[in-house]
Amino acid sequence: RKLLPYPKMLHPSIPFHDNTILQSLSGSTAISTTTTHRFASSFTTDVNEDCHPLSEDDVLQIFTTTSSSQQQQQDMITVLHIIDQSINLFTEYDIPEPIHSTVHLLSAALDLPWDTGFLDLLHIYEQQQQQSSSLREQQQQQQTLLQNRQVTKEELQTIYIPMLYKRLKLQPIQYIIGKWDFYDFTIKIRKPMLCPRPETEELVSLVQTDIRLLFRNMEQQQQEEGKNKKKRLRILDVGCGTGAIGIAILKLFPKCVDLVAIDVCKEAVELSTENAHDILGGGFENSVVSKEENDEVVVVMGQGKNGVAHGYDDDRSTYRAILCSAADFTHESKNNRDNNTRNHHPLPPFEFDLVVSNPPYIPSNDMETLTKDVVDYEDVNALCGGGDGMDVIRDIVHRLPEWCSSYDVNGKEEETKSRDCICWMEVDTSHPKLMEEWLSSSSPSSSNTSDEMKRQEDVHMPSKVEFVEGQKDLSGLDRFVKLRIQNHP
Repeated sequence: RKLLPYPKMLHPSIPFHDNTILQSLSGSTAISTTTTHRFASSFTTDVNEDCHPLSEDDVLQIFTTTSSSQQQQQDMITVLHIIDQSINLFTEYDIPEPIHSTVHLLSAALDLPWDTGFLDLLHIYEQQQQQSSSLREQQQQQQTLLQNRQVTKEELQTIYIPMLYKRLKLQPIQYIIGKWDFYDFTIKIRKPMLCPRPETEELVSLVQTDIRLLFRNMEQQQQEEGKNKKKRLRILDVGCGTGAIGIAILKLFPKCVDLVAIDVCKEAVELSTENAHDILGGGFENSVVSKEENDEVVVVMGQGKNGVAHGYDDDRSTYRAILCSAADFTHESKNNRDNNTRNHHPLPPFEFDLVVSNPPYIPSNDMETLTKDVVDYEDVNALCGGGDGMDVIRDIVHRLPEWCSSYDVNGKEEETKSRDCICWMEVDTSHPKLMEEWLSSSSPSSSNTSDEMKRQEDVHMPSKVEFVEGQKDLSGLDRFVKLRIQNHP
């Protein structure tokens, strides 16, 4: 799967223009080999989400009255006609990505193959646009079976028009279809979870590189200590959402990773677990789901043949999702819950080798720059990171030393591991510089520390956390940070 270039933008909401797609595809007859990646879309529009001047009946009438007289007599409409009219309608009402919206929604409505259907429709549209008017009739005679496929008025009215109408009200395509591609798999998506972005795929690639390095270092250490049994890495995904990041890691490193995911949204815990079960397959057939008091949900998956919750004694990796914030994911909270008379499922041991997160990071003042198809549908709490966008990021940074240390059953820190741990985060473009200054400051009064940070109750440099580097995304924007948690005694 290849990513097409996308324009530079402050926030990577949805990065592709239809003309970018057409320019990239022009001159190519093998569209399916050029790209099989799907793109999201969100650009400024004035259409009101709650009200649209057209009704679904109006939209149906537009399709039927503009079709040929023969099609009207047969009460049938061709796929080509639907493509043309949909694009015209989306364009007239300033809907973002009219071509892109059309081919994805129509592919879903016609139940075309997920990997190729939208590309086939896009190819049909592109071929049509490249033909001169004198060749149009000849070209139509040679069009594919799909292009001339007949769609009944009933199919149009009951399946496609409702989907198109939701898009006219700016609902994201991912929510309408209910799934989207991420990395090399297809993931379920439901409101209000954030729709997968290409930048987060880049984050997985950065994490993948460091996981391989951690494995090499761990194997070398085990050889030096004379240990034969391999140990899986423990990874924490903070703010799991759909579960895309954690699932991608488990697919890349099957049987090699135990992954814990946390999120403050109950729907995210449930959806990420559902996606893990569906995508990762047989390793999770003995899953256990416990729903507890106060809407707390703890999910333990991949127990393995012997019922070992964390999978250390068998060959299966684990995916465990927990309803918890970064600030509350602490051993102090664990002890309080264990001593409680209610039968809570205990938190897992920490001892994480790597932490990854795509936290809420958009500064409050920048929220008004987001478009309606983002703010009207996606969870604001998963987007906004407070005044400077770093509220949750600070919580994560301050918890890192604890998450990456060894604790005994009583919550007391044992002798720390000799190797360092890593944290990767996707952040706002302003954050890499802020975080580097913050983590390198010798005191909270440092002139390089932001005013917002100084207002925080705990702004001192977190012990043992070091800023390693910032990385740019494919747009050339500062988008990722790498931190090191020092675990030397």
